This record gives sequence, structure tokens and C-alpha cells, in this order.
Amino acid sequence: MYDVDYSERDISFKLEGKSFDDGYDFNDTLASLNYFQDILDKAYLTIVNKDRMSKVDRAVFKIKATDIRHGSFITDLMLYTGAAIQVAYPVINTYYPSLLLDVTKQGFEYLKTVLKANKEDKKISINYDGEGDVMVLSIEGDNNAPININTKAFMFAGKAYGSIKDLSSLIDGENIKSVDISDKTGKRNIINLGVEEKKILNVESKIDETPINITGKIFRIDIWAKSGKLLVIESDDNSLIDSEISFEIMDDDDIKRCCSVIDKEVKFSVLRKTQYDPSTLKDQVKSLKIFRIYK
Repeated sequence: MYDVDYSERDISFKLEGKSFDDGYDFNDTLASLNYFQDILDKAYLTIVNKDRMSKVDRAVFKIKATDIRHGSFITDLMLYTGAAIQVAYPVINTYYPSLLLDVTKQGFEYLKTVLKANKEDKKISINYDGEGDVMVLSIEGDNNAPININTKAFMFAGKAYGSIKDLSSLIDGENIKSVDISDKTGKRNIINLGVEEKKILNVESKIDETPINITGKIFRIDIWAKSGKLLVIESDDNSLIDSEISFEIMDDDDIKRCCSVIDKEVKFSVLRKTQYDPSTLKDQVKSLKIFRIYK
């Protein structure tokens, strides 16, 4: 049993579009709220240096709807964070809602800034300034750079990028036109998403046309989808070694060959499908395309 001493923050979550002209579309509303919960969970987990929410964390960190208004979908939410006390256990540190929103706002702005600069082929770098908890973001040709970002916000951006991108993916310009999250207590915007932001956050994957050789062991395969997963044992690309990664089979004739070498160490020639990662500022390999098997 936990007694929690809460601090609170009043926030607004607003969805605009045809899905909310006459009642509230359950699919769109629930999906957007779930993504929003996940974004704030990531902010909380970043601050407390954890990977997942525990029962105690759920007692310490809560979001509750206090009012829902018609027009578009507008809900007032109360964000609670506090210290949980249990018999024979010390007080857990208090994490004020304003800090969670600071991390969320700054992390979101970082993602927009970096991904926009990448689409414009600008050179980007980020470095620790050696003092306090500040990273310095530099962008070639940007008059606003260098930009200081809190290290927690930087870490949050890496954790929450997928959830923020998923929230933006709901925007189609018609059924959902925009998503706006604001701090009513602090009178500031936290996240504003529209069609333009969706374009910025959406990073297309691309194929690196330079082939490489790997030695790997297939442990999962779907013959109908012509895909699976393998463990990379050796690779011309050292970053892949010891990783479990998805693959696609380019030639139908190789499906049977791949099935015959399941759980065996085999050499493959592959192409790498990559995607820009705003937390590392580099293209990361997301999957492989097998075009030759040596057996």
C-alpha cells in the first residue's frame, strides 16, 4: 500500500478534424490518447532512469481526465506526479509535473529541428558542453544554432520518437487535422502537430546499394512474406555483429535455400535498409535484403 503526496499540472489535449464533428470516433480518439500516454510515460521513465513502468511508478505518476468539451475533441487532463511512501521503505524522489512537461516540450522541439535539418541535407552535430546537464546542438547554416538542450530531453527524444511519430501518423488532413497539447498551468504549448509536422517526423527508409557479406544464423522465417530474422555472427559492417535483425529474401528461388539452412551458420550477401536516427544523427540499419546465399 502506497501513500502518495501529489503535485499536479493542468494540461489540455485537443484533436481537430471530421472524426470529432458529430461525437467522437473511438478508434482515432483512443489511439491518440494511448500514444500521448506513452509519450508522457517515456518522459517520466527518462527522468527516473528506468526502462519500464512498475506498479510503484503507476502510483507515483497518473494522468486523469477532468473535463471533455464538444466541438473538436478537447479534454482537460490533470497530470499528477509525487512521492510514494511505503512502510519500511524510503521516500521515492518527487518529480514535479512541470519537469515532465519541460522534458517533453524540449525533446519534441529537438526532434523537429534535427529531422527538418536532415531533410534539408544540413550538417548536424551535438556535443556535451562539459558543464551541467546541457548538450549543444549545431546545425550548418542555421542562424539559431548553436542550440542548448537538456541531456534528459535529448535522452527522451530517443526514447519517445517512435510514439511521437505514431501520434503524428494519425493526422490525415481530414479526419484528424491537428493534435495540440498545452500546459494550461504554465500557459505554453508542449506539442503541436499538423500535416507539416507529420512530414518532418516521417523518415523514409532507403536502400544502401553497397552490398556487404555477413555470416549469420536464421532462426525465424515466413515463406509467404519472404522474410524472417537472423543472428549476425560476422559482418563487413561491424555495427551488425551480434545483432538480431529482420531480413527480406529478394529472389523467390532463395526461399527454399533459406529454409534449408535454418539454425546453421551460413554466409550471405545482403543490402542494408537504413533509416536516419535523430538520437545518433546517423543512418541506422533497420533490416537486410538477402540476394545471395553461399552453401
